[in-house]
Amino acid sequence: INTTISADSQKIINQANDVIIANVGKENFENYYKFEKIDYINATYESRYVLFYSVYISNEKVYNFPIWIYTDGRIRLEGLPIPDCIENQQLCSFITKTQAMEIAQQNEFGFERDYVNIDWDPKASSYVWKLVTTPVQRGDCTFNKVMIINANSGEVLGIKDIGACA
Repeated sequence: INTTISADSQKIINQANDVIIANVGKENFENYYKFEKIDYINATYESRYVLFYSVYISNEKVYNFPIWIYTDGRIRLEGLPIPDCIENQQLCSFITKTQAMEIAQQNEFGFERDYVNIDWDPKASSYVWKLVTTPVQRGDCTFNKVMIINANSGEVLGIKDIGACA
């Protein structure tokens, strides 16, 4: 397996790193973000690089996202928004998964340990921890509850009912 990154690829990686650093700052970039890999897509209509990054909170990988850099210089972020930690440092101060689970337990909310994840909540304009209960089957329908916790402050934003029927 060739793990060597060419000078051209390193230039593209540096460009993507700079996009993230411009939003979160160098220290937060070094603390939370990790470059994973780069791919080149040579399509007839437009060629581009796609770079994959992971975000770690308390040394735990919580999500990944791609950055697309086109050969014409355009840059597109996909997935979760990158918080503007330069303007508001609190946006890059996260409670841990363990702390989110403790908050749920303090609120007597039973949840499945396998269903605890972090996500962007456009309504709250922030990252949130989502903790999901064990599914309950009623006929052809499955129901759960989801506790939503602000990933920066630890505030419980609410509990939602979710369900699906076959």
